[in-house]
Amino acid sequence: MSAILYVTDENMMEYHRLCGNREFNFWRLSAKVEFTHFHQGDLVFFYTRIPGFSKKRIAGYARFVKAQVSSLERMWKQYSTKNGYDNLEQFEKAVSRVSRDHEIPKKMSFLLLKDAIFFQGGIDPKEVGLHVAKKLESFTYLDAQTILDLLKKGQSLGIDLWASTQMDASKADIAYDLAKQETITALHACVHTYTASEKQVLKNYASTHPTLEKLDAGSLFTFDQTIVKLTFAFIPQVRKSEESFQLLLGKLLMLSTHIAHPLEIQILVQDKVLQAKMQAIKAHMPAFRHIHTILLEQESRGIQG
Repeated sequence: MSAILYVTDENMMEYHRLCGNREFNFWRLSAKVEFTHFHQGDLVFFYTRIPGFSKKRIAGYARFVKAQVSSLERMWKQYSTKNGYDNLEQFEKAVSRVSRDHEIPKKMSFLLLKDAIFFQGGIDPKEVGLHVAKKLESFTYLDAQTILDLLKKGQSLGIDLWASTQMDASKADIAYDLAKQETITALHACVHTYTASEKQVLKNYASTHPTLEKLDAGSLFTFDQTIVKLTFAFIPQVRKSEESFQLLLGKLLMLSTHIAHPLEIQILVQDKVLQAKMQAIKAHMPAFRHIHTILLEQESRGIQG
């Protein structure tokens, strides 16, 4: 799960907070979508001024849905007040005020967000050891530890009291996002570096399993409060097959001890001998009983171990 810190219009954010909006549309003057390694479900943290504080703070966050390039007028027709303003005139004034020539661009980029959560009082970036450049105009990427620290701090602060009265607070679950980020951080520490062929295998598998999320390292996973399911590929070079297999076993043991939630692992393989070998180990070692191998050429028939 990636994340960015996004500089936002304070009036727009205050509008969403007061209305208790959990889904809304962010605008950017640039017509280019500049994000890399950013996917649906990743987090966007709001960096803005909030009432009662003179300096910008991190007001909350939401999940990224999609990015699109369009005209301001079209976005208003499509999302109306979910753009953060009561009417089109207010929207146009906000955009023209920050544009260099005070004119509205013909095309702008927009980010659709959902599941927004506003922190009580917001977070000073220094509280989590985050340095934000004074001249930051758009966004900056956040590392895994900073994401974790922000979610922990947000959980300790709680949800903004006013916003919580305007929305279904039972669906605003910082604890879930925190547990998921803790799991992702642990997974990043354990998964191995993939070869080009293994990356291609994972890419092909992901194309037919859209519910799977992707880790930066390439592994695929799903997460809920009851179980973590991790999918990765293992296609060793012939000359280093045994050495690679021993390293694999070490990684599997690390995963078993580092993940707090119940864990299920499936390994994509292309070798029947390797599949049989893993099945034999599972039968004699309890630590590996949550691990399954999927023989890719037989996957369509559901053959797994």
